[in-house]
Amino acid sequence: MARDAATAVREARRASARQAPEPLSFAEGLEKKRLIQADHLLREYGFTADELVYGRDGHLPLDHDPKLTWALANPGRFPVELTTASREELQRVPGFGPLAVERILATRARGSLRDAGDLKKLGVQVGRAGGFVTLRGRLIGIRAIQSPLFTSAASGELYEFSPGTFR
Repeated sequence: MARDAATAVREARRASARQAPEPLSFAEGLEKKRLIQADHLLREYGFTADELVYGRDGHLPLDHDPKLTWALANPGRFPVELTTASREELQRVPGFGPLAVERILATRARGSLRDAGDLKKLGVQVGRAGGFVTLRGRLIGIRAIQSPLFTSAASGELYEFSPGTFR
């Protein structure tokens, strides 16, 4: 009897291995990616579930990754000064991963952090971090992402225009 059950399990595994998984739609794939990114923030960046930014529908917004969404929702916490910011403050900057933060702290201790080129050498995504950090009081880059003029169509909201808007 046990042998028949084991054979049945093996056959089921073989059958499922032969079946191609159903592809996710673009929205489903993006939603899955955002959930993975949010989990990463919770486990490796010290975020709490209450800090994540959710849309009106209670889901993570799909427009931007959760870290960038949080940064845009908390403009009072930026820009962060690279020469004095704590590890926790640096970890919340879009474009800074845990390894880049450790490299920034080590380089800062040696006093050799001079410009955006130095950040690139440390593995920082300077384009993403631009507008969120300063170095010796000077803003590094510009904030590439700004609040949208209109709300995302993915949120299910409709735009209202007067009839003469596009004349």
